[in-house]
Amino acid sequence: RWYGVNFDIDDEVRAQESLRLAAERLARALRAASLSELSVSIAHELNQPLQAVVANTGAFQRWLNADPPNFNHASRVAQKIIRNADAAAQVITRIRALFNKTEGEPQAIDLNAVIHDVCDLLADRLASSSIKLDLHLDPRLPATVADHVQMEQVVLNIVRNGIEAMQEVDSNMRSLRIVSRSQNDGTVEVEVRDSGRGLSDPERIFEAFYTTKPDGMGMGLAICHSIVEAHRGRLWAENVETGGASITFSFPILAGGSTKTPTGATVSP
Repeated sequence: RWYGVNFDIDDEVRAQESLRLAAERLARALRAASLSELSVSIAHELNQPLQAVVANTGAFQRWLNADPPNFNHASRVAQKIIRNADAAAQVITRIRALFNKTEGEPQAIDLNAVIHDVCDLLADRLASSSIKLDLHLDPRLPATVADHVQMEQVVLNIVRNGIEAMQEVDSNMRSLRIVSRSQNDGTVEVEVRDSGRGLSDPERIFEAFYTTKPDGMGMGLAICHSIVEAHRGRLWAENVETGGASITFSFPILAGGSTKTPTGATVSP
C-alpha cells in the first residue's frame, strides 16, 4: 500500500522570509545606531579642543589689541592655542588608529598635572561663573599608565559637568572641590564634587544620549565612562548628603611607580 501525506509549507516559507527580512532590518538599524553614536562621539570629542581654540584666539586678540599690547599674556595664550590644536589633531589620530585597529603607546602620566592643565583651561569659565575652586591634590600621588589626551578629556568633561550643575544655585554657594588620592587597593582616585542641586538619577548619567540639559547631547560622561573602562578603571557618581554631587574615577597605579612628588602637584587649602 502507498500512503501519501501533503504538507502546505507556504506559510512556513513566508514566516522564514519575514524573519529573515526582520533580521536584516534590525542589523541595518543597529549599524545606523552605532554610526550615529560614533558620529556624535567624534563631534563631541572634536568640539572641546576646537571651542578652546576659538576662546583662546579671542583672548589672544584682546591682549594684542590692549593699550599697550601685553605680549607676555598673548604669548602664553598662543601656547594654549597650540596645545588645543594639537589635542584636536590627536583626536583624529586616535580615530584613525581605531579604524586601523592599532593602539597608541601607553605612557606614565601625572594626574595632578592633568588636573592643573584642565583648571587653567577652564579658569575663565570658573571666574565668570563665580565658582570657588578648591584643590586637594596628593603631592605624592603615584603615576598611572594612560593616554594623556584622553585623561584630559575625562577631567575636562567631569569638571565642566560640575560647573554646569551649579548654574542654578546662588553664586555665593558655588564651589568645586577636586581631590586626588591613592588607595590601599593599588589605585589612584580623582573626585570632582560640586555644590549644585545633585543628580536626579546617578545610575543613568553615564548612559549614551541621556541628558537633563535642554541643549545637551548626553555623550560627555558616556565617553568618560568608555575611556575609564578602556584603561581598566572605574567611574561612578553619587549625591552628597550636604548637597551637590560627586563624580569619581580610579585607575591602577603604575607597576613599580615612584612615589616621588610629581611635577606641579600642590595642595590648596
